[in-house]
Parts: sequence; structure tokens; C-alpha cells
Amino acid sequence: MASAPAHMVAARPSRSSRRSTSRAPVTIPREFVFMERAAIGLARRFFGWAAEMNWRQVFEATLEGFTEGALAERQATALGAVGLV
Repeated sequence: MASAPAHMVAARPSRSSRRSTSRAPVTIPREFVFMERAAIGLARRFFGWAAEMNWRQVFEATLEGFTEGALAERQATALGAVGLV
């Protein structure tokens, strides 16, 4: 049986690059847990009401009249009001 050319043979990963078997615990931020529970609660309520909404229309309506210049002006005004500019 003929062997494959050297440039076609996949390199075997070294032991150091293989996935570690030790698993450290992951700490989830409290804010994430709160927001996740809030999202689940809202979804449950909306499904209970059989609510339907076209989220694309809502999103596009929020973007109507948006300009970067107006945003920069509002941000400068807000930052100036609290002494950060």
C-alpha cells in the first residue's frame, strides 16, 4: 500500500496543545443571571398573552432620524453636564 505524500498528511497535535482534562469552575456574573431570568419571565408573559410583534419594524422605527452627528452632540452635552469633557 502506497503512503500519502508528506504534504498531504495531517500533523498530529502535540500533547501540550490537546484539550486539558482539568476543568475549572466558571463564575457567572450576577447580572447575567438576573437578565436571563427577566428574559425568561417576559417571554413567558408574552406567550401567555399570545403577543405578536414585528421586531424588525420596531427596530427600524427606532433608527428613523438617527444621525451620528446628533448622537455625538447629545453625548458631548451629557458629558459636559457632569464635567467629563
